[in-house]
Amino acid sequence: MDGSRFPLSVPEPLGLDGVHIWHASLDTVAWGSQDTDRYLSAEEKNRAKHFVFARDRRRYVLGRAVLRMLLGRCLGVQPEEISFRYNSYGKPELQGSDISFNMSESSGRVVVAITRNRRVGVDIEQIRDIPQMLQVRRRFFSKSENELLRAYSGSLQKEKFFEIWTRKEALIKAVGEGLNIPLESFDVSGSVEEGIHFIRLERDSTIGGGWGICNLDVESEYAAAVAVELPCPLPPQVHDFS
Repeated sequence: MDGSRFPLSVPEPLGLDGVHIWHASLDTVAWGSQDTDRYLSAEEKNRAKHFVFARDRRRYVLGRAVLRMLLGRCLGVQPEEISFRYNSYGKPELQGSDISFNMSESSGRVVVAITRNRRVGVDIEQIRDIPQMLQVRRRFFSKSENELLRAYSGSLQKEKFFEIWTRKEALIKAVGEGLNIPLESFDVSGSVEEGIHFIRLERDSTIGGGWGICNLDVESEYAAAVAVELPCPLPPQVHDFS
């Protein structure tokens, strides 16, 4: 593939025998959305037009471009040649490939997870004040998760809230069945081995060996996590795209 087509050097995936994470700040990259919107599909370009604010439109275009550039390197094709399909719950997949991926964006920072032959999900959230945090906890967190959060206060409680939230979202995204598996029906506050949470989901409609969940250290003001179908080598390899 002609690497000169890319606005910057994209790292080659290192075998993809485990899970690889790329993260980037979409607000500080040296290239703009006008350099990369040619990579997007007609559907993606049309969606970009509907953003009211230019900043949100730019972040969307650059985020899709980052995803397409990384997958293009994995597949050996140009970013604009990639075609996505969506399962019945809206999760994007690649046609005719054993590569699995997922992406998440929050306040201008994007993370992309890529692996092979197993489902994967990733989530990132900017750590911020949420006036309804108590109501969210009671509705969507398990009993054990709520008990854990009650042991903290102030900014530390807020950080722990988003740690739990991103773990749960990453797992839901990895399963790919939307809220068919309610967030409050499973617990990610349990035992941890070397920073990895291992969990089985009774409501997961597929048969597998369970899931591994890892926190991701990508930026001090953000919480992020990746969930991957087992067996899989963890923790993941993390790359700074920008």
